Amino acid sequence: DIDSRRGLTRIKELWQAGINVSLGHDDIMDPWYSFGTGNMVQVAQMAMHAGQMTGRSEAMACIDMITTHSARTMQIESLYGISVGKPASMILVDADDKWDLLRRMPSARFVLSHGRVVAETKPAETLARWNAHSGLGDGTNESNVPARIDFRIS
Repeated sequence: DIDSRRGLTRIKELWQAGINVSLGHDDIMDPWYSFGTGNMVQVAQMAMHAGQMTGRSEAMACIDMITTHSARTMQIESLYGISVGKPASMILVDADDKWDLLRRMPSARFVLSHGRVVAETKPAETLARWNAHSGLGDGTNESNVPARIDFRIS
């Protein structure tokens, strides 16, 4: 039955037991799962929440599950990573670290395949309108001063 619910395996317990846990999906806007985007960070964040792995080391493990652990599962460790002689296939994101990546989930700024940029996303800009006298404004009067917002933790 295609509508039967599927359970979630014990990601946390398998990882804690030292098993190489990898995350992935193959559904990108298809009849079986129309919400797929191909964004592996989204997969890691979903596993982090559904697998109750929101502690710092647990969350970092979820990143490993979409990167180094997946390379090990696919037996491409010799091709994975950044060093001389490797294919330079990667995504570049505007994140300070892995925690920031999971917390903010920024779009991939650049996608490289074998050292060539194959996709680029222009950064979005969020402006808040702030009126020093009354707080947040509606952006309609001249006393509102636009300010860039950076949601990173300093």
